[in-house]
Amino acid sequence: MKKLSFLALAAAGLLMVGCSSDKDVVQGEMPNVENGEQFISLSINMPTQNSTTRATDDNNYEDGKFDLNDGLPSEYAVNNAYLILFHPSSESNATEDDATFVAVYDVNTEPWEDANDPHVTKNSAKIIKKVGSTVSTGDLALAILNKNNLLTFTPATATEPAKIAVGSTAITTATTYKDFREMIVETTTLGAAPMVGGGFFMANAPLTDTKGSTLSAMTNAKIRTLIPITVYETEALAQAAEPAHIYVERGMAKVTMNALGSITLDGDGTTTLSLEGWTVDQTNKKSYLIRSTESHSTFITLINQVAQKYRYAGQVEITEGVPGDYKYRTYFAKDPNYNNNSGEFTLAAATDYTNAVGDDHPQYCFENTFDVAHQTVQNTTLVRLKVKVGTGDDLFIVSGNKSTIYKESGVKTLAANAAVTAIQSAITSGTATVASTGTTFDESDFDITVAEDATNAGQATVTLALKSTSENKFASGLPTVQAALQPAVNTALSDVAIYKGGISYYTIRIKHFGDQLTPWHTGNAAETPAPAVGNIYPTETATTNWLGRYGVLRNNWYDIKINSIKYLGDPTPKDYSNDPTTDDELDGYLSAQIHILSWAKRTQSWDL
Repeated sequence: MKKLSFLALAAAGLLMVGCSSDKDVVQGEMPNVENGEQFISLSINMPTQNSTTRATDDNNYEDGKFDLNDGLPSEYAVNNAYLILFHPSSESNATEDDATFVAVYDVNTEPWEDANDPHVTKNSAKIIKKVGSTVSTGDLALAILNKNNLLTFTPATATEPAKIAVGSTAITTATTYKDFREMIVETTTLGAAPMVGGGFFMANAPLTDTKGSTLSAMTNAKIRTLIPITVYETEALAQAAEPAHIYVERGMAKVTMNALGSITLDGDGTTTLSLEGWTVDQTNKKSYLIRSTESHSTFITLINQVAQKYRYAGQVEITEGVPGDYKYRTYFAKDPNYNNNSGEFTLAAATDYTNAVGDDHPQYCFENTFDVAHQTVQNTTLVRLKVKVGTGDDLFIVSGNKSTIYKESGVKTLAANAAVTAIQSAITSGTATVASTGTTFDESDFDITVAEDATNAGQATVTLALKSTSENKFASGLPTVQAALQPAVNTALSDVAIYKGGISYYTIRIKHFGDQLTPWHTGNAAETPAPAVGNIYPTETATTNWLGRYGVLRNNWYDIKINSIKYLGDPTPKDYSNDPTTDDELDGYLSAQIHILSWAKRTQSWDL
């Protein structure tokens, strides 16, 4: 499968819309109290590649690390579909956020079946929908696919119109679109099941009218999520008209892991590495129902001094159907905890790790975005790797020096050396004497045990005692020597980390715009002031240069590839939930790549 690196909106090319008469579907209205008979014509276009342009670099990465990709058949299933209409406000400064609820209609899912592959739902036919008299030309349409348990739809009756609610909150004529899109979806489990459980929740994708991802400024760019409709007096007129095209995106972000390959530790060609498992960690517990377009006017002005591309929007037109002026995908948003992520994440458990890798084994999560002030480890969605180093023997490092790896025998030798030094010091000072001239001591004189600390996982304790058979080597001072041995070992081996079974854990902070559109600490003269210790993201240019460098956005696919591993990671998964360290540091440890697919797919490299 061709991979699309980077933010290719699942709405990329979005649906290939069939408008031929044999696929047109007329949908009658449920019994309704509204009088009158009128019709609208629309097509709901699902996230897929554009069949005409096959765009593969919508964010203008220029290095093969951004693509648009259709993903898996299961990510296209449509189990139910609804059309929600809002009436725009007449106020002079009103936006689509001010539009108020008018009506809701269920939509037949049959038109989405693809004749060549019934398991992949790529196109909706032209849908002719009979609507009630409260609906007018110029009303704004929102499509919802796969409502799962997030929304409750009540069909119309002879006396009541159809109704819809989000959870226990009923949608009424007083409900604005802003009220609706900012309703919160919550989950307490990894994977955000409410958006996935009955097919992927999908809703309108925010589109802009101005090309991005180039040096040309997005002057006065506007954004639109809702689609204006035209009402026709007869079914024949609706049939003959060009439908209103609605482009939708999935409500989830997606992460995949590539196989580790044949890399060795630090490239030495001897210490083999194998991926035992991986998982997504620090996933957001909350999501807006629809992607937020708040701060659109701020985001469109962002251009990194080095990359020199306005990164908020894509550069390739959506060409299926007639998109009108709004034909470019957008690639950022605010989530519900954009400015305050404290305690808002689900942490991965040991049971969440899987050894299934590749495009067919994704993990999903809610989008997670944040301002640069919160661009820290504790606020960032992570990928955890569980890697076996070597053949499965316990491994050890001493005093945090990961450049030297010991097996248990090596740790015992270090302990014995410390004990021998203590004995020699006692003999030299005269606090102990040996029974025979020329007596020597070595590792064979001691009983040494190396074991994981019972109360501190990942740390080892080393105990040493003189063997009873070696006690007769002393003429005097034996009690003094025996009392000095363990303290000497403790001093020499004060910090011993144990990697049980050779298992080492690594952490990758997922990048969104990443090194291509938000490069950091490049040494380029344009990056002024340059990042420095204590000023990692210089405030003068922080938002312009690096907003969105890290994070995950709905309908974006983050594909992780590890290029190299230079050092051991952590002996146990480290808790970063209270770690204020900035996502970028002036020291790095792992070399990795992150690809984002359409889904939108982004690539990043790490040195661990």
